[in-house]
Amino acid sequence: MLIICFLYAYLFLGFLFAIWFAFINPGKGEFGIRHTSLWFRLIIIPGSIVLWPVMLIKIYIS
Repeated sequence: MLIICFLYAYLFLGFLFAIWFAFINPGKGEFGIRHTSLWFRLIIIPGSIVLWPVMLIKIYIS
């Protein structure tokens, strides 16, 4: 039961990060995302949800 709660928390934080990364502050870590279409931003959301810790580290290192 505890693992499921951690999984939900991980996915929820990933969802918040993905929305921030794709829509609120695009270009903070990747400068090429600034001038992309809405469809591209929607496509990168699932990957951002799963890989949000890696992307967050990349943003803070750069």
